[in-house]
Amino acid sequence: MSKRWARILAVSILAVFLFNSMGSACTTILVGKKASVDGSVMVTHTCDGWYDNRVRVIPGGNHPEGEMVPVYKEICHGTRPDLPLVKVGEIPQVKETYTYFHVAYPFMNEHQVIMGEATWTGRDENYCPNGWMMIEQLQVFGLQRAKTAREAIKVMTGLAEKYGYGDGGETLLVIDKNEGWIFDICGPGPLWTPESRKPGAIWVAQRVPDDCITVVANRTRIGTIDWDDKENFMYSSNIKSFAQEMGWWKPGEPFVFHKIYNPEPYGTPYYQQRREWRVLSLLAPSLKLKENAAEMYPLMVKPDKKVSVKDLIKINRDYHEGTRFDLTKGLAAGPFGTPNR
Repeated sequence: MSKRWARILAVSILAVFLFNSMGSACTTILVGKKASVDGSVMVTHTCDGWYDNRVRVIPGGNHPEGEMVPVYKEICHGTRPDLPLVKVGEIPQVKETYTYFHVAYPFMNEHQVIMGEATWTGRDENYCPNGWMMIEQLQVFGLQRAKTAREAIKVMTGLAEKYGYGDGGETLLVIDKNEGWIFDICGPGPLWTPESRKPGAIWVAQRVPDDCITVVANRTRIGTIDWDDKENFMYSSNIKSFAQEMGWWKPGEPFVFHKIYNPEPYGTPYYQQRREWRVLSLLAPSLKLKENAAEMYPLMVKPDKKVSVKDLIKINRDYHEGTRFDLTKGLAAGPFGTPNR
């Protein structure tokens, strides 16, 4: 195993060991290749809650014409008896699939396509009960069928548009050996059916500059979209029309994705914001970002120094020590000063 592969694997598999008692607390960080110490593209993912943390290697292989593959809901809760696996249908298998690591949210394949996940739920009006595809099922297919981050996004969005996206709003940070992307997706609403001939998902993807980092913590972060920049943006054909139909946006107004599709992130604003602030304050302290800024923090940030795997591991261990938000302080920390909540 090369050192570069080992570093990428170490950061990716880090996510598997960061499960604890607090639900709905996903933080994912992406580092571009010119922002890292050795030229690696890196991503991390914490998923705090009761999810399936068994790591399994699912072999790839060649498949005969006509083979079908099942589509499931509740893959991520594989160890919970109250949330059984639900098969919703089958889709055609592709000729060749690639080996990947399977866990609650599958995270890496043999071609070093890697994903980190964060839930943001979004508006109730976007929920699509007729949609087959949950985010973790899309990750399975993306990792099985793609050799690059761009290809993985195209695989996942193609399936979501065809079969419908039935999950809440989600962000995936998707990387390969050369580049990284932020990918946001939500449903097309309860009236969508396959017979409608409309896209079964609303989505946007934005490339992260090679010399930058980004962080997502349970709220969508993509804002303004450059509709003409096909190299750095991808999006669904209904992204504006659906918002217009719902009265969330009018032509001529600024189109800011997170304000339109995720105007009220779940929990309190500080629930997401403080984690973003902490990551950015550690990697780019020169920005002197305010702890409780009213506006969204910068999406793309150049770190003050090149980022290493050890830096990312340290950040994922962080509990706001040295700040007034130190989780080992106060009544909630208990008599032993535990940062766990």
